[in-house]
Amino acid sequence: MEGDASKQVETIEGLDAAFLKVLAEHTAGSPMDETVKWTNLTRQEIALLLTVEGISVSVTVVDQLLERYHYRKRKAQKRLATGEHPQRNEQFENIEHISLCLIRPQGIRF
Repeated sequence: MEGDASKQVETIEGLDAAFLKVLAEHTAGSPMDETVKWTNLTRQEIALLLTVEGISVSVTVVDQLLERYHYRKRKAQKRLATGEHPQRNEQFENIEHISLCLIRPQGIRF
């Protein structure tokens, strides 16, 4: 983890691929906007998992990678339902459609 972190993110061979591999099983996102995504891993956990992949980086480098790949910070929120949202049904229909596409391959009918 020596040197300038801003240079490390550009010069470490295989860093991007390892980062995406680490986050592959730890990424979630909005069912309505595929550009909105987040991870349940902390910056320290990502750095540790990158070490397992053979790449040692600081959390500063992890921050830069999260920004590069448009990950947002996600915080659990507790809210009471405050009424109906105009797209509420559309959200559930979209989730159902995606689930069916993943579970039932195209061309197979039940």
